[in-house]
Amino acid sequence: MPLAAPRPVAPLQPKPITPLYEVGERFETFALAPTPAAAPQTAPITAPETVATVHSLLDRLERGIARRSQAAAPEAAPPADAAQGLGNTLEMLRRMAVRA
Repeated sequence: MPLAAPRPVAPLQPKPITPLYEVGERFETFALAPTPAAAPQTAPITAPETVATVHSLLDRLERGIARRSQAAAPEAAPPADAAQGLGNTLEMLRRMAVRA
């Protein structure tokens, strides 16, 4: 026995929508103000360093530490003990690299 067709919930004839624009009126779809261009980068992008010798790795480590110390605010300076410890570690690594 076939089922009866369900009754429609909404009317099948949609109500006419009043137009927002006059007949033949043009409207623009582009942005009124152009998007601003991105600011150029302060430091140029360099190719990654792929040399993995002990000396080159230590040089890169020292350059990174120097860059961080320049960028750090004077109020946020690390304690003297930590700076001494890092300096001693770098010095010891240099001596070990010279021996190798």
